[in-house]
Amino acid sequence: MTMRKAHWSVAEAKASLSAVLEDAKTSPQVIENRGTAVAVVVSIAAYRECIGDPDDDVGSSRWKEFLRWNEGLRSRGGATLAVAAREPRPDPFRPKR
Repeated sequence: MTMRKAHWSVAEAKASLSAVLEDAKTSPQVIENRGTAVAVVVSIAAYRECIGDPDDDVGSSRWKEFLRWNEGLRSRGGATLAVAAREPRPDPFRPKR
């Protein structure tokens, strides 16, 4: 098993774009310019999981709102996320009684 690269310089990413895209299918690929991270390449599946359809403007606004919210949360030192249990929904296929 070969070790996959996760950080690429801009020059390496340009020269090996196919490898960057292939590796992005399994984990995010960070592209750096002079040692500073400037971009992340993720699979389309991971992108859709975060914001929905990339051609949908609604998804883009949700992503921007998430980033603004996350930045504020991090600046305050983070938080604990309490997620309530999901309420069961009626089954539309259950026979009526």
